Amino acid sequence: MNKKVKKTITWILILILIILLFTFAFIFIKLKIEDNFRNEFKNTDKGETKKFESNDEGIDNSSIFKIYSLKQKAYKEGIHRHYYGTLKIPSVNIEEKIYQGANKYTLALGVATDFYEDSVPGKGNFVLVGHNFGIKDVLLSNLKDVEKDQEIEVKVGSDSYKYKIISKELLPSEVIVNHGEIENDSPFRYPKLGEKPKITIYTCEPHGITNKRWVVQGELID
Repeated sequence: MNKKVKKTITWILILILIILLFTFAFIFIKLKIEDNFRNEFKNTDKGETKKFESNDEGIDNSSIFKIYSLKQKAYKEGIHRHYYGTLKIPSVNIEEKIYQGANKYTLALGVATDFYEDSVPGKGNFVLVGHNFGIKDVLLSNLKDVEKDQEIEVKVGSDSYKYKIISKELLPSEVIVNHGEIENDSPFRYPKLGEKPKITIYTCEPHGITNKRWVVQGELID
């Protein structure tokens, strides 16, 4: 084997090694970020509840790395401490903090109120939105796995509200994103006279794309 061939093989091996190192580094960092999101619920440090401005500017769920960067900025500004309450869906291992007002920072930290900004659990239709990354146990990635009759629990301070899931639908995104006129059969409508208070939770589908939304609705358990 001549020197030129040996040199070529050496450079190919070096290139393969570099690619492998970058691949392992990427996987390691991604796993650390995913673990960081899973452990978010364990951080119970809480300040006074604040209402945050709701807007779509900068909201992007195409990459968990982008959301993690926003999460770090939210921590730096102390936004993470001002959550409203907590959301749990035990059957699919969803545990997230609830923030009042959906924007790029609150949605990087947990789930946020939407549609009816001043709504409260136990009354009307308490609407929550969150990201789906298709990564198990991260934000609302598990929402598509819920089934009817499973429980949703919302806690605000010492008060606890339990709901029974009554529906799960896959709806076109324009029905939700545009927040247009709410039809009588929409899960986002307010309960009619005599109906029980509702909770509505939605997230994108498929992950990283906003073509459709999983919409899960529950009604308050007496």
